[in-house]
Amino acid sequence: MALELVGGAALGTVFAALYDVVKVALGRTIMQFKPLLGDLKFSLDSLKPRIIQQIGEHSLALGLPK
Repeated sequence: MALELVGGAALGTVFAALYDVVKVALGRTIMQFKPLLGDLKFSLDSLKPRIIQQIGEHSLALGLPK
């Protein structure tokens, strides 16, 4: 259980990093990849609320501050 919770916190860090990279890449990429990155950003935007909720739940279970 504790390993799963720590994994959830690590997943949140990875998700945030991936989200930031996609945001930056959208502004710098050539036209060929813009649609693909736009789709990826849409998917991440859709997942973001659930990921944040899960991180909060795991933090609460571990007794960490919000």
